[in-house]
Amino acid sequence: MGFLKGIFSKSESEKLIKAASGKYAEGDYKAAVELYSKIIEAEENNIQALYGRGLSYLFLENFKDAAADFDGVIAIDPNYSVKAFYNRGMAKSGMGDNAGALKDFDKFISINSKSALAFFKRAEIREASDDLRGAGDDFLAAANLHADNPEIFCAMGRVKYKLRDYKKALIDLNKAIEINPSHVNSYFLRGRVALEMENFPSAIEDFQKTVSLKPHSPEAQYFIALIKNKQEDFEGMLSALDVLFKMDPKYSKGYELRASVKLLQRDFEGAEADFTQMIESSSQDYTAYMRRGDVRRILFDYEGAREDYMKALSLNSSSYEIFYNLGLLETNFKSYETAVGHFLKAIELCPESSDAFNARGIAKHRLKDFNGAVKDFTKALELNPENSEYYLNRGNSKAALQDNHGAIADYTKALMNPGYSEAYMARGRMKYTLSDYYGAILDFTKAINLEPNDPAKYFIRANANKNLENYNEAMDDLNKVISLSPKYAKAYFLRGLIFYNMRSYRNAVSDWEATIKLDGSFSTQLSKLIAEAKGRL
Repeated sequence: MGFLKGIFSKSESEKLIKAASGKYAEGDYKAAVELYSKIIEAEENNIQALYGRGLSYLFLENFKDAAADFDGVIAIDPNYSVKAFYNRGMAKSGMGDNAGALKDFDKFISINSKSALAFFKRAEIREASDDLRGAGDDFLAAANLHADNPEIFCAMGRVKYKLRDYKKALIDLNKAIEINPSHVNSYFLRGRVALEMENFPSAIEDFQKTVSLKPHSPEAQYFIALIKNKQEDFEGMLSALDVLFKMDPKYSKGYELRASVKLLQRDFEGAEADFTQMIESSSQDYTAYMRRGDVRRILFDYEGAREDYMKALSLNSSSYEIFYNLGLLETNFKSYETAVGHFLKAIELCPESSDAFNARGIAKHRLKDFNGAVKDFTKALELNPENSEYYLNRGNSKAALQDNHGAIADYTKALMNPGYSEAYMARGRMKYTLSDYYGAILDFTKAINLEPNDPAKYFIRANANKNLENYNEAMDDLNKVISLSPKYAKAYFLRGLIFYNMRSYRNAVSDWEATIKLDGSFSTQLSKLIAEAKGRL
């Protein structure tokens, strides 16, 4: 079409402009672009055609070409239409060039400071650029120019919500609703504000109003379910989710919420099914695979868990949590070297994770790298010095290194949690190893008081009492072991030894024969003792 350049008469040009403008007015923007382009090929500086084509491109969301046309208009005559700056700003905003858009809106507003729409649009760009204070100022300027527009007050409330200025956000949202009692976005946002303020009844009321005004409002319905969950109204939550899934069967966050409740209720199969639904609804959401992997690990489906974690990793290779969970999984598999590698990656991604250092320490301990384990537990304690479990674990590694007094010191620190029976048992065992049977018995007794139905605790205390020749106390402990666990072979064996030492040979023989019946591996060891006891009858 280049050969047409400069051959249109003024009347022909005006005729084409009129035709193009007509197509634009009809909303046929593609046809308008074609007509304006014919004029521009003939008259490249036809400012009216450039401006009209720029507007048409803008409506077609062809922001790049729109911006180029407005560039042309401004280059030819900056004073042709101040709206060229406004429209170029809109085009640049559409292209993601917020900095360029702001410059154009600044220019437009410097010329026309009475345009509420310009302030509103500039505010939206500032909000998108995280300049919330600047956005708030512009929305306020728009409100001062157009005080009866609910959209402006809703936007002001939204910015204050983002700034966590909830009380002032409510003032703006209430104003928007006062202007338009059916302004659905304001009800929804006011519900969000009430939720943050933990005013759950008001939040539910606003979300329900949102749904009544706009029946297909899955996000509002989701928040109703979320609040019911926070109120521990699980039946209400499930009912709200049923409504949500009718609105949108693929609303993945709803399945995640329901799964979280099923986990609390220890319905692990139900939680797994919901995470599967979440995956079907949002197949690229790595968290869905990760959460299902967590549940499968609980269900001892380690292969399924590994498959899910690896899928999650393929979707997000920079997630600390995935590598951490993979490390835990490989620990379950007893693949400790692989676990150490995963924990290393988790630590690289999140160097402040005390749990990752602790978990790697456990894996190293099981690889008998006790020095490496102590270093990891020490780092975990530097990050979180109030964690009793970390002290217990470091104590165990020190015990393996025969640093017995260091182990006792760590077990004692673990008892910053006075209800930690495992720490009492660990310290008691170490005292037992050091032949401090009195101290061991004190610790075993505290552990038993915390967990009175564990036969193993009574058994080890019985051993300590036996070593002190406290036979009556030892016998009481062994009787308790047998009452709790009638097939505890070692208890019969030890009670038989005590009967033998107390010269109650018939009872000794009876207990040792019961021992062999429960565990044949004792036969060789006990046959001679049984014969000796029978010989003393």
